[in-house]
Amino acid sequence: MMSPLSTIMTVVIPLTLFFLPGAAIVWRHAKQPLVVAAALGGLWSTGLLLLGTLLASWLGIPVVVIWLLAFAATIIVLRPLVSRGLSRHAKHQQWLVMAAVALLLFAVFSIPFLLFHDGLPTGDSQKSILWGLSIIENNTAPDYGLSPALLNRDPVDFFTPALHSYTALAMRLAPDPLTAVGLLAVAMAVGVVVVAAAIARTIFPVLPRLPLVMLTALLLLTQLRFLRYIREPGYHWQNLVGEFLLFGALLVCLLLLDAWQRDGHVGRVHGGLLLVLLAALLFSHQFSAFLAAFVLLPVVLLAVRELWRKQARISRRVAISMFAVVIVGVVGGSMLGLHRKVAHFFTLDPHLLPLTPDLIAYPRLMGIAWLALGLGGLLYLLRRLRVDLKDRYARAAFTLSTVILLALSQGPRLGIDIPPVRALFYSAVPLSIMGAAFLLTLDRLIRSGASVGRQRWLRTLLIVLVVVGTSATSARAWQLSHTVRTNSTLTQEQMTLIDDLSKAPSGAVLVDDYNRRSSSWLVLSGHPMYTRIASDLARQMEEARQSALRYNLYLNQLDYEKIFSLGGLDLALDLMAKHGITYVTGIDGSSGAQFANNPGLAVAYERGDIALLAHRQAEDTCSNRLSPQQKTWLLRTSTIANDIGDTEDTFLHLPVSLQGALVSAPHAVAGCSVRSLSAAQTPLKFNIGDYLTALWDREGTDKPDTAVELLVDIVGSPTGLFVRDALGTLHPLVSRELLRLEPRQVPIDDRGFITLTLVNPNGTVVDINLIALGLARIP
Repeated sequence: MMSPLSTIMTVVIPLTLFFLPGAAIVWRHAKQPLVVAAALGGLWSTGLLLLGTLLASWLGIPVVVIWLLAFAATIIVLRPLVSRGLSRHAKHQQWLVMAAVALLLFAVFSIPFLLFHDGLPTGDSQKSILWGLSIIENNTAPDYGLSPALLNRDPVDFFTPALHSYTALAMRLAPDPLTAVGLLAVAMAVGVVVVAAAIARTIFPVLPRLPLVMLTALLLLTQLRFLRYIREPGYHWQNLVGEFLLFGALLVCLLLLDAWQRDGHVGRVHGGLLLVLLAALLFSHQFSAFLAAFVLLPVVLLAVRELWRKQARISRRVAISMFAVVIVGVVGGSMLGLHRKVAHFFTLDPHLLPLTPDLIAYPRLMGIAWLALGLGGLLYLLRRLRVDLKDRYARAAFTLSTVILLALSQGPRLGIDIPPVRALFYSAVPLSIMGAAFLLTLDRLIRSGASVGRQRWLRTLLIVLVVVGTSATSARAWQLSHTVRTNSTLTQEQMTLIDDLSKAPSGAVLVDDYNRRSSSWLVLSGHPMYTRIASDLARQMEEARQSALRYNLYLNQLDYEKIFSLGGLDLALDLMAKHGITYVTGIDGSSGAQFANNPGLAVAYERGDIALLAHRQAEDTCSNRLSPQQKTWLLRTSTIANDIGDTEDTFLHLPVSLQGALVSAPHAVAGCSVRSLSAAQTPLKFNIGDYLTALWDREGTDKPDTAVELLVDIVGSPTGLFVRDALGTLHPLVSRELLRLEPRQVPIDDRGFITLTLVNPNGTVVDINLIALGLARIP
């Protein structure tokens, strides 16, 4: 139990990261409307702290020094102003009101986090926490080169050092580091809302100010996907920081463009902030930085158009600023290795094409009422785009940026190999702004074109539609349970398990990330941690062609999956030893069942529905039924298998599954876990598409490159069994004897499956213990 002072500090510290030193900079220089100035202050603070802590970690300086410098600078600048009395000036009172509103929003969304989540963050922030702990302990930047050994991941996946040093700062300052990260995520989400309101205020100056700001905040805070940032603090933490910086940079660009069109010059303060934000974005979230190149493109094109139209010279200050942007981009991109990745972003064969949503799926993904309002606003702005291109450059640029962002949600279909749904989720910010403007425009039309009685009726209807639409979305977003397999929030059970494992002897741990996402929090135990991701491995398989390292990581991932597939046999222990894995997690009701059948594994620790198993000496009589040559073949990476006799035997998303009727529940026969079959025909499904296409079908011919072999282990000595291939040919099946099949007999269908049928004409009860399919030992 924390003391009251520790609790207050844990809550206040995340807020200071938004006020220091940005409040001092904006107070001295900003002349914008209040909400715009508030957004700029938060952007200055976040950008400078991101870059400052990054520099500190590179120099071996404690990151807390940067915060102390920011605190001191803020006090020095603001002290003369505070000493005069804040209550004497209306400006000061407005700032106090703005701060009160922001704190209220922060409090409203922090209370559910503290009560429902026990103040513990969700899983997407765990890697930032891991690397942040490394920075705190060593006072230096993390060694991302350890990623393959620690996590079986490519180091480039984690090279967001500014994000990690920024997270380390929040953890180092707060008495409760994990709660501080969650509260920082809540504050960052509120920051995105403030930035969205500032953009709305900038591009719609003639609309009513307060309703515009409030409606923008309402639509964004009730948007289904954005609300998840607050419902599960830490969810897509890196994306949230990326959105704050990306749309912050867009806000600054719109302010610069508006000032240039109006006055013919740009401010140095805003130009400096833009450089800070772009540099921070490069080192905080690569995906957002990639999107920024497209989202900010209309600003650049309109600026060039204005220069050409006026035949104006670029001032030395603007030229230096533009050159600095280019230098930051080139140097930062080179440090991140983006020059090696760009070739994979633009391709005629995007590996993320199957994940691209159809347009009809957008209402389901984003919320139908919210999407209708946003698209209504977008259509309205597109209709007046020609006018805006003449006298409202900022609004025209924003409209075009939104169109580009929506187009990127179909990126793979355009040859841009980026996660399309993630790009779609970024549209929550601009479409919320457009939805708010659309509502106010409708309200203005109602007031100008209808009678008083009809105005009252139509405006009431409009309010009802907004309230019903936003509350339905909000209610859906807050339907959350920690027991759902995809929920990755850290719980007290995992905290205890982390503590248990941190005291255990050394050795890697393999977690079932597919059946219990929150089990991946064991990464904080100090042990190397690898994950089973089941059919999600398909994406990693597609990326294996990008480099030799990624290819080896993919092969490792196949072995991790096979440890679960062969969980009841001592062959799983051989694979664990191969990868230095000492502990493996079993989830109650799913993957725990196969490990319960393995005499060589025993529960070392158990918390909630997660059991942590370790090796023990015991004889596996079932595996001894196989010859050494068969075991070697089974352990090959190119062989997929299923140790039958557990709850996952019939799951199509796994490598091998039993289908059809008359399949018994798992049970034991002669010391082996089995399922009994008695149907005349039982389909055997082999999921090549999600696991082995890169190894089996390199030429894309929809059939294996070489012959394959099938192994079926049956307890007992049944006779009269056959296997039917895709051509209809019947092959006699003998237990524990490899059956060779030619490529034409085992084509891969359009869903990625090879299907063979076990034919049992006599209806004999057949106890299946093991099914495996692999490339033939002799091609």
